[in-house]
Amino acid sequence: MTEKKETVGSASRRLQMQSSNDTAEDLQKGMQESSGEDSYENQVRTCVERGCRTYDSDFYVVVIFKKEKLMQNVIRQYFFPRVSCPTPDWDQTVYFFNRTSCTLEFVWTVPDKNICEYMTSPGFIPGPEEFELCRMVRDFHDGTLLIKSKKLNKESHDSNIIQK
Repeated sequence: MTEKKETVGSASRRLQMQSSNDTAEDLQKGMQESSGEDSYENQVRTCVERGCRTYDSDFYVVVIFKKEKLMQNVIRQYFFPRVSCPTPDWDQTVYFFNRTSCTLEFVWTVPDKNICEYMTSPGFIPGPEEFELCRMVRDFHDGTLLIKSKKLNKESHDSNIIQK
């Protein structure tokens, strides 16, 4: 007999009723606790395999996090390979896969808009485990990640500047 799986909507409603005080740390722990085919690491690995079948060159793996509009405690993750480095955006993690060395290199992560605003607010003092993420958030806000993306894509840094 097959076991009936709980739907996403039912689980979302049940969790909303239990607690509405989930923090970003709670969400991160929940993602790390998933295992098997649904684990984050396995999804990245599957995306790399898909990229290797699709492209003959190096490529990027992009992970986008999206909150469901009607179920705010449901966050979907989308994993896809692409040849060019994406433009930095909120809720995004980027890796670079080097085909020659068969290595996956972390490039950046940008959390959601609320976390970015919180981490750049006056008076926020990061703990040691938050330093690297704070640096990436600052680099996102000041345009450093955009410059890095353009450099990786061999684009001109000032291509968006219109001269009068």
